[in-house]
Amino acid sequence: GVVVPVSVPPWPSPGRVSSRPVMGLTPVQQGRCFWHDVDLRGGRISTAGLDGLVCVARGAADSLALAQGRALEIALRLQVDEKQFRPDAGGLVAQELARLENESGVVL
Repeated sequence: GVVVPVSVPPWPSPGRVSSRPVMGLTPVQQGRCFWHDVDLRGGRISTAGLDGLVCVARGAADSLALAQGRALEIALRLQVDEKQFRPDAGGLVAQELARLENESGVVL
């Protein structure tokens, strides 16, 4: 699987971050996130204002490329003011796995 952290600036933050509504995901997509600095009130998600890490979107699939695509789709659909994430997340995983396989002689 591949994970994509989604945050709001300033992240990481040792202090308070302003609270912001979080929208754009279906309930199924919400279930594919590891939620961090959020608050749920009245069925609505918003940032809790602690450190700025909103969630970690996760993608799982039989192939690395599909897992990466699924995680990025969630990160793209999530709507929160000043959202930031790395669209290249997981991009080096295939290269690193190949290096480890070459060094160890074991197919990963």
